[in-house]
Amino acid sequence: MKKWLTNIANQYPVILQALLFGLVLLIAVIEEFSLLPTLVFFLVSIWLYRKNKPVQKTPIALLSTLIISPILINIFNQERGLLPLIIILSFIFFLILGISTASFNKRKDWYYLLVVILFYLASIIFFSLDRSTPLFLESVLFAVFTLLTYREFFRVNGYKSKTPVRVILLVISLTTLQLTWILLLMPIHFTVAASITTLYAFTILETLIRHLQLSLTPRYIRLQIMVFVLLTIILLTIPNFSITG
Repeated sequence: MKKWLTNIANQYPVILQALLFGLVLLIAVIEEFSLLPTLVFFLVSIWLYRKNKPVQKTPIALLSTLIISPILINIFNQERGLLPLIIILSFIFFLILGISTASFNKRKDWYYLLVVILFYLASIIFFSLDRSTPLFLESVLFAVFTLLTYREFFRVNGYKSKTPVRVILLVISLTTLQLTWILLLMPIHFTVAASITTLYAFTILETLIRHLQLSLTPRYIRLQIMVFVLLTIILLTIPNFSITG
């Protein structure tokens, strides 16, 4: 109990900063993301990140959060789930601060959770857009996000970004993008499509990590394929699944 309370106390500054992030985001939402509140939101968020003098830099995660936040809120601005969404985004910022300042134990595990959430939210944005903008532009942006996120994921986990790995990550990013195109043609809810995309991306990443650790076995590959197929089938049987209920 004492150790748990000590851990909470250690996170107290980070918690306060995450609450401040949520507050400026809420103000920006109330002001409908007009220029000044939006600018304040970006500047305060960057200042909070930089003032902690990050030990483990996660600029892609930070930038993704700042871009994703207003877009997601704009998409769900008519939904009752707006406040929970702000809480989720504040939690993401809390993770970024905790990871970057090395105040978390098992920092790599927390970063894994952070990237999964960000990837899922980015996928939701991709699949929920009304297609008023060209699909090519949206695809390029999603592919860039995917590639940069993968690269930061490997850097944080201590894997050197050598040329073969960079090529592999580029290929994985492109195959992930191709999967999104296939899912766009299917009559499924955008949250289901986002879930399948996220599941695919991290199934591939886990397999690549095993390969780099020289622990990849045929049995593990079969298990990954079985789990991916099974979970995909389950997701496809719940077409009305929605994060907003």
